[in-house]
Amino acid sequence: MWTNYGRNIQISPWKIVAPTSLNDIVDAVRLAEEAGRTVRAFGDGHSFSSVAVTGDMMIRSHAFARPLSMIGLKDDVEASHLVHVEAGIRIRDLVKYLRSLPHPLGLPNMGGYDGQAIIGAIATGTHGSGHTLGPLADMVRSVTIVAGGGKVYRVEPTQGISDPAQVPPDITLVQDDQWFHSVVVGMGCMGVIYSIVIEVVDDYVLVEDRRLNRWPVAKTLLNTDHNVFKNFRHQEMLVNPYKVDGENKVLVTARRVRKNEPMSKSASREAPWMVLANGISGFAQQAIQALFVSSPEKIPSILDGGLAALRGTFVAPYNNVFLLGIGGIDGYASEVAVPFERTEEAAERVIDIFERVLKPKNWRTYATSPFSLRFVAASPHYMSPQYGRLTTMIELPFVTLPDVGVTEESRKIMSVIHRDLIDNCEGRLHWGLEFDDLTADDVKATYPKWNEWASVVRQLDPAGTFRSEWTRRMIEPLLEDDMIV
Repeated sequence: MWTNYGRNIQISPWKIVAPTSLNDIVDAVRLAEEAGRTVRAFGDGHSFSSVAVTGDMMIRSHAFARPLSMIGLKDDVEASHLVHVEAGIRIRDLVKYLRSLPHPLGLPNMGGYDGQAIIGAIATGTHGSGHTLGPLADMVRSVTIVAGGGKVYRVEPTQGISDPAQVPPDITLVQDDQWFHSVVVGMGCMGVIYSIVIEVVDDYVLVEDRRLNRWPVAKTLLNTDHNVFKNFRHQEMLVNPYKVDGENKVLVTARRVRKNEPMSKSASREAPWMVLANGISGFAQQAIQALFVSSPEKIPSILDGGLAALRGTFVAPYNNVFLLGIGGIDGYASEVAVPFERTEEAAERVIDIFERVLKPKNWRTYATSPFSLRFVAASPHYMSPQYGRLTTMIELPFVTLPDVGVTEESRKIMSVIHRDLIDNCEGRLHWGLEFDDLTADDVKATYPKWNEWASVVRQLDPAGTFRSEWTRRMIEPLLEDDMIV
């Protein structure tokens, strides 16, 4: 029995295998096909949708997680900031590796968690923050993938970095924009990605400034001509969905690369409920949950207090700034991508649902954390939630209930919000955090390059080797009849 991190998905696969090389992955795919089985790759199980699971063969991506020597590059390619790694490497280990190099390097952006396999984050459209910075997928320059039949491809843009004369004979080089922009955010539908070449930056330190505000004021900042967007590399907001004394409080966060600031400046790095829980008791998880159970009507003011406690300035290496500080209270979240120009409307819809429609007496149906607004540049990858538009990612976090995991009540809330933002604000759900709420019709309606992406799926997976219950729900209903399903 395999269970994901949120304990909302359980499955008994035919096999779980841990290949440690490219040849091992080829052998695993061929073994599954010979047995009439399908294949999916998985990491730590931090997805709350069924995107990474199958009842047949599951491949543990952390088994192939090493830095690699650089592939053969064209003579005119600048290689000083290119890195080749196996795709299962955890983000935290990749950060350490880059920093250990003779010339320390760093990731251009990160999400709020570093325990994921880098390919899991890339293949589902995971992002950081900053309206000029795309999702993690945008740093990829080359992909080596094991497709149907165990055939190995190296996929790059039309003007790719590889020298065709230096590609091993058992790897087929495809330098084609359509293939590349389909494969990078492929959700495991085209094969098992073995390795990637990414473009990184010099290692850096960030200065983070957090200021408390009110929603009527904070929403006036939602303009790319405003100083918070012009003068800072990263921007995000944490919004209390509940009014306290008639106001929704907002924590506005802005980050820039450090110049001369000392490293001694500090502010709390915890999530808002962690700040309060740590002040209540050494048993943070039990304390905050007990408070939620005994006095759910206090949750709005608890969230206000948590936001106020997070004010301040923090200066640290970039990865320490991006991390959300989770580590004492378990939680889960869903995430919706909306066009940047719809941010105010979408945020107010979320506030309205929590405040007016779904605010109950039972604490499990309260929002137990502020929701976040993070801004991400448009991505060229066809199935990225940020494809083709400056995007605001709206994250909806909840505290995990002990021995239950994801609660039925919170699932209902997320589903209502998902449907509202999809239908009214051009919303797209994060592939790994959609809680199986998406439909095939949603996918077709919200991704304009769906047909181009599907064409590459048919070429790389003609026999349906990488299908699953997840693809049957969202992908296969829209494929043409010549796809074997």
